[in-house]
Amino acid sequence: FLKNQSGLDSLLEKVVEVENVEVSDEKLDEQINEIAASYKLEGAKLKEMMGEREKEQIREDLKVQAAIDLLVEQAKLA
Repeated sequence: FLKNQSGLDSLLEKVVEVENVEVSDEKLDEQINEIAASYKLEGAKLKEMMGEREKEQIREDLKVQAAIDLLVEQAKLA
């Protein structure tokens, strides 16, 4: 399973790279606000508490999700 998961991760990273998937600051803020709401916190407060590493990880997760969405959309068109 881990071998397959690693291959999937590599594939998604490649899609992010080839398709030049970017995540705007606004989209990052939306995601932080959603996370904050689930903990009953204000988005600005959570963002303040987060380090750059955590913010970058969320941005990377959003890029991967965008790559998945792109692949699903392409599959629907095929």
